[in-house]
Amino acid sequence: MGLKPFVTFENSIQWTFISVFGALILPVVCPFRSQIGYGFDHEWEVFTGSKNDPENPHQVAKVCYTAAIVFAALTLLCGCQIGVHSRVAKGGNIHL
Repeated sequence: MGLKPFVTFENSIQWTFISVFGALILPVVCPFRSQIGYGFDHEWEVFTGSKNDPENPHQVAKVCYTAAIVFAALTLLCGCQIGVHSRVAKGGNIHL
């Protein structure tokens, strides 16, 4: 019995692309200036200087870091799905 991919090839490419950006923008390792988790964790004024901002910025930072980990896991899952699709397209079977 061969295994089949969970999602379509197009969806796996789309979600891999989206997840890579989510995993890069949310934590500190982002090369851009939108280091959201790091900014809340260190109480940057741009994130915590308003009256409408969250009362506990450290908790918001933890949520951002957790979301980045989820995006990284989704990147791995969808990346593996791309590999499964390419293997099945070449005529190979996936067995446990």
